Amino acid sequence: MFADLYPRLLAYSDITDVDLALLRELSPRMAPAFPGIIDDFYRRALTEPVTRRVLKNADMIARLRQSFLEWLHDLFERPRDSSYVERRLAIGRNHVEVGLPPIFVFSAMGPVRMALETAVLALHDLSDETRRRACRAIHVTLDLDLGLISGSYHEIEKYRDLVDTSPDMIGYCDSAGRIFEANRTLYERLGIRRVDLVQKTLVELSSPESSPQVALLLRGVFDGQRTRAEFRLHAADGEALDVEAIAIPHSDPVTRTIDHGRIYLRDITERRRIARDLLEKQSLVRLGEMAAVVAHEVKNPLAGISGALRVIEESLPPGNPHGPIIEEIVARLLALNETVDDLLLYARPRRPLPILTDLSILIGEAVELIRRDSQFDGIRIGVDAPSMVAAVDPEMLKPVIYNLLVNAAQSLSGIIRSGRDPEIRITLRKQDRLILIDVDDSGPGIPQDHRDRVFEPFFTTKRSGNGLGLSIAYRVVQLHGGRIEVLDSEIEGARLRLTLPEDGPPA
Repeated sequence: MFADLYPRLLAYSDITDVDLALLRELSPRMAPAFPGIIDDFYRRALTEPVTRRVLKNADMIARLRQSFLEWLHDLFERPRDSSYVERRLAIGRNHVEVGLPPIFVFSAMGPVRMALETAVLALHDLSDETRRRACRAIHVTLDLDLGLISGSYHEIEKYRDLVDTSPDMIGYCDSAGRIFEANRTLYERLGIRRVDLVQKTLVELSSPESSPQVALLLRGVFDGQRTRAEFRLHAADGEALDVEAIAIPHSDPVTRTIDHGRIYLRDITERRRIARDLLEKQSLVRLGEMAAVVAHEVKNPLAGISGALRVIEESLPPGNPHGPIIEEIVARLLALNETVDDLLLYARPRRPLPILTDLSILIGEAVELIRRDSQFDGIRIGVDAPSMVAAVDPEMLKPVIYNLLVNAAQSLSGIIRSGRDPEIRITLRKQDRLILIDVDDSGPGIPQDHRDRVFEPFFTTKRSGNGLGLSIAYRVVQLHGGRIEVLDSEIEGARLRLTLPEDGPPA
């Protein structure tokens, strides 16, 4: 737009090719005055607090002085073509990026205008008419330059408004990954005030395991490449966000060196969740098929072997040394049979049959089972579960609550041995139309790199157990239309939160 408009504005101002040729002719004689004009400009700028804050260091001032010098030479020498227009627009964009308000650009042009006019009038070998024509051409050109610079300000402001309201998170960072500017979406999505966000680095905002991807992203963009990476950010409330990042290098308009990267961050958390769910469903289909085969090929032989061993045991005389060995074999076979049952339950659970159930009663019964178990003696269990009714399948949900309590109690075994005070808290509350059941423990907690895996089948950090308990709980809660998640506990350990819809599972 500006490239097409500029020639018409020149013609409208009665500036002819003869006038521009006169400026080119005067350029060598005007050039000795340029350093003094630049010195005076920055002497004035450094006395003003606003511009002094913008001119942050000597390197920036040196770059801007060089840009100013090129601008003065262009004013007299460069043809008024599209490249001239683009260089003027770039100056305006640069002013926006360094944070210089436009009023200071316009007010600073007055002394520059007067200095150039004085330098022209000092050329006494020129006729009065030539000096007048030269001064007029300078004034009109400066006015048009200010118009272009002003236009670039407006262009940038419109662009910034689009960036600020973009659904994508956008940040600008230096080579150390330090964010110095961000759009509203980024700081609101992370739950961080803008003033606090711009003091952080991408590494500080991302999860520890994402550090290599963040480092590769920054290295690529400051090598001048458009770079893509996927990693995880953490919001202020602890929520994890999976993001796809695209980094684009930005070059200083004067030195052409890369001075920062623009990072576009797209939230792909839901996309990954859908992909995981799809993969999980496909895996469950295969697992169900395998479980059916296992049930047929393993459970029947196990029953036969156990029965035969019982017959042999009964035929042994009292005190026979082989009796305890047979008992141990039978116990191992029973444990194997339970694992097969758990596998079947995980792979092919029945659909819930929801009825209106007082959840406080289910919780109370599960807590009582834990209290009766001698292996958990010494654990203090606090219950805050007011009467609350929801549509659930009590036969399926009670083992889930019990399993969460067992998991919490087992995590406290080291604390019991150390003599510290082990504690479990279970709370029940309602949030909108959701039921929340929190099971907290004062144990060592669950490491971040394990939190996404604790609900995977066969994943366990315990010496005993088949690693299916929490997986089955997860499946049952999913079938109820809810979810289980791992959070930090207020009593130092882990919190397992069970969230259920009050009105029952979806139809």
